[in-house]
Amino acid sequence: DPTPTRALGEVLRQPRCAGNPDAMLECIDTFCWNHAPLTMNVGDVKGRIIDAAFRKVRGEVLLAVEMGAFFGYSTVRIARLLQAEGAKLHSVDPSAMGHAVQAKLLAHAGQTGQVECVYGYSSDHLRALAARGVQIDFLFLDHVKDLYLHDLQLALSLNLLRPGAVVVADNILMPGAPEYKAWVLKQACFRSEVHRTYVEYSTVIKDEVLVSEYLGDE
Repeated sequence: DPTPTRALGEVLRQPRCAGNPDAMLECIDTFCWNHAPLTMNVGDVKGRIIDAAFRKVRGEVLLAVEMGAFFGYSTVRIARLLQAEGAKLHSVDPSAMGHAVQAKLLAHAGQTGQVECVYGYSSDHLRALAARGVQIDFLFLDHVKDLYLHDLQLALSLNLLRPGAVVVADNILMPGAPEYKAWVLKQACFRSEVHRTYVEYSTVIKDEVLVSEYLGDE
């Protein structure tokens, strides 16, 4: 798929994108709407849902984690929301091509210091975080859909979510994560909301984003 390198080229050609994450996101969105519909970025429409969910986190976000980054659009989008001193986003993805483009985007946006790019697998990184004794404030799931439920249950078993944390899961309807949705909506430890929307850069194909606040033992 040449889309990542083509999108990167568009960003690098526009001087306004240098050091400006919002301009960079706008540039990629415009490119994808016009030339690469259905690209697996979160995109501007779902992106606003993610932005709002991030701001729902109770307390400061010191550690955000995204599972699945494609070529870094969501990484740039989430990293620009970090406000607390020392706050970090861990971006986990096993794609070599994605990591290469992501690194260039982050450097161009001036966000390299805010992001730890993890070339690996979601469950391995969750266990590594547990070994460090840290907790996650914001978790974004956008990797293999069949892993959503496994990874959330693993995070819970490892006590990685702090009360007040928010978990966002993309593509609940298309291509779909029905087991994840059914399980999360039944859990008393989550206050969840289903956002009905459309697949990235489409006004026709329906999709959902599930936003869940972790209540802990409340």
